[in-house]
Amino acid sequence: MLLPDMTKRITAREALFHPFLLDPLPLPEGVEPPADLYDWPMETREYRDPETDEVIVAQGDDLYVPHPYGEGVCKRGHWLDEDTGDQCCFVVIDDGLPKDGKKKSTKHVGIPDEKRQTRLKRRLAKERELGIFRIQLDEGEPDDGHDTEDPNGPVTGRVMKVRVRKLAAGEGIAVGLEPCEFHQNGLIDASYWHSHLRPMLDQEDQWIGTDDERHMDQD
Repeated sequence: MLLPDMTKRITAREALFHPFLLDPLPLPEGVEPPADLYDWPMETREYRDPETDEVIVAQGDDLYVPHPYGEGVCKRGHWLDEDTGDQCCFVVIDDGLPKDGKKKSTKHVGIPDEKRQTRLKRRLAKERELGIFRIQLDEGEPDDGHDTEDPNGPVTGRVMKVRVRKLAAGEGIAVGLEPCEFHQNGLIDASYWHSHLRPMLDQEDQWIGTDDERHMDQD
């Protein structure tokens, strides 16, 4: 049970219930044997996968099992870079929703189109260095306060800002039915955005311009 490969085939709870550990020990005279381990009350939790609608049930120690790469409730936000071998994940840094019931402010009101395009191109170059981009989630009105223009024309509506992060050892580990530290806000399952991220990594011409907040403050 202690071999590394065994962790791929047995959970902590299953290991504790291994027949080897269930063999009764000789008890002193007059001592009653313990109750059946399987009858012990255990904490039980359920998780419904929003993509497959599958209900995952975890009990007892299974709630505290760290999952290997590609598993866990936030697995769709993780992937392996085939070129570098790095484990990566998507981190939502802005869900695109107005804060405190207010619309997002438009940063380029009154700025000529030529200057606006110049600023956008400069931000696009910064994005690729920072690994930040936006995902269009829905359509909006031209005056809804969302400044999400790209070089090919205006794009309005709800836009989610996402950062691509390379994981270091010990980062991005989902435990039990809890997501990893980068997906604790639950946004990884809040919408269909994750299905659009991977293709966009390979097709940069489809990216919607975004920016790092520090650079926006300097503009």
